[in-house]
Amino acid sequence: MNSLSPPLTKYITDQLEQAQNQCIRHVFGGSKTSSIQDRAHFLQAQFLLRSLHLPHDTLLYRLLPHIRASFSSPTWYRLSKSPLWRKCQPNINSINRHDLYRIYLQARKEDLQSRQSSHKHTLLSHCRTKISMNPILWLPMTHGEHSRCIRWRLS
Repeated sequence: MNSLSPPLTKYITDQLEQAQNQCIRHVFGGSKTSSIQDRAHFLQAQFLLRSLHLPHDTLLYRLLPHIRASFSSPTWYRLSKSPLWRKCQPNINSINRHDLYRIYLQARKEDLQSRQSSHKHTLLSHCRTKISMNPILWLPMTHGEHSRCIRWRLS
């Protein structure tokens, strides 16, 4: 990747989230996966991690000290202030992509636990604590039967 990845605006994130939810509901009749915002934070953290381990002859490696020190680059500043990247910062020199993925999964689990303990999400508080694919989704059945099974499972 030779250029900085642009941060997503709230409007674009909401539009992508809505499209994702509609597609998944049409295809599986199930609920949404992780949010577009979470995925964007993960991709931004991946980009920042890759920029730390670039070969010495790349242009971005040569420009990186200037980009980090410059106040004229709000994009880099916004990328480095993402919640996932902040969790990586204590051990930034020793982190690799597998560690980043573990931190991402841990952040998703913490988010799920906070939503389950919230009073606004009553259906979510009754769901399983383990993040996994529901076995009902693997059974061969029509869309109507599938929908009824999921509603029965959630009730």
